[in-house]
Amino acid sequence: MNSPKIGLVGCGAWGRFILRDLVSLGCEVHVVARSETACDNAAAYGAFKVVNNVSDLDTGLEGCVVATTTETHFEVIQELLFLKIPLFVEKPLCPSLRQAELLAQVETPIFIMHKWRYHDGIVKLAKMRLSGDLGQIKSIKCQRGEWGVAHQDVDATWILLPHDLSIMAHILGEFPLPTYASGLKRKDAARDGSDYFLQMRGELRAASCHLSFEVSFRDPLCRREVTVLFDEGAISLEDPLADHLILRKTPVAGQKGGATQKLPIGTEFPLKKELRTFVNYLSGGEPPLSSLKFELDLINTIEQLRRLSA
Repeated sequence: MNSPKIGLVGCGAWGRFILRDLVSLGCEVHVVARSETACDNAAAYGAFKVVNNVSDLDTGLEGCVVATTTETHFEVIQELLFLKIPLFVEKPLCPSLRQAELLAQVETPIFIMHKWRYHDGIVKLAKMRLSGDLGQIKSIKCQRGEWGVAHQDVDATWILLPHDLSIMAHILGEFPLPTYASGLKRKDAARDGSDYFLQMRGELRAASCHLSFEVSFRDPLCRREVTVLFDEGAISLEDPLADHLILRKTPVAGQKGGATQKLPIGTEFPLKKELRTFVNYLSGGEPPLSSLKFELDLINTIEQLRRLSA
């Protein structure tokens, strides 16, 4: 069997891991890398071929992954359309609903990389909602933070918040409606004075379920926490690398504390799982989970939350 020929545009801090996993899946990866660091990453992580421009990519590629900075996604996708192959784009698709709507009009199949939808803990939580074993979901709380800003092009609402919204939507099977948001922001002179959110907290609703989140570039701890409250208990994912979820059953009146249970989950990296799905799709398998329709709903939700916070 021939190795799938996959393009990869961008081989920086995150793109190198995409390259690593594509190579481990048996792909022949053709990389577009422009900076010295990106070229070094491409060589170190097993690129089959490295070119400087999208126009130099082999026209025989079967699919392509986009892992450039968020603000360049729209331009890069347009450059790739001549290949007429499916694209898998790192989240978010772009920091603008208008741009996303324009991309929704192209014929090229475009999917978005929301890795948390492949995390075994999130998958298990979605299955538990469907099973009803703990009753109905009453609330979902997400907290995601880190100290400092690794991304200079977009803020916390475009880098961190897409993770939590995709988690909520995956567990619930639908996007919740924004009801409240507030944030710590500054004016960004480099972006024509636009609001740059260093932190945002907000609330959403879906049927009888209350949802809340906090995303922050000003958190002294690195947090990636999800807690789902059911009628009959609460389940938490406290560490994305953990091999279990933590379950506590709802106590009887007057009771405090109680034993915790560990619910085992798989530990394969979700990035590799979503890339495997894309590679299999190119050979006739099921498409990746996050379609353009899913992404339009997500970007629209982010823009609503930004307006509420303003």
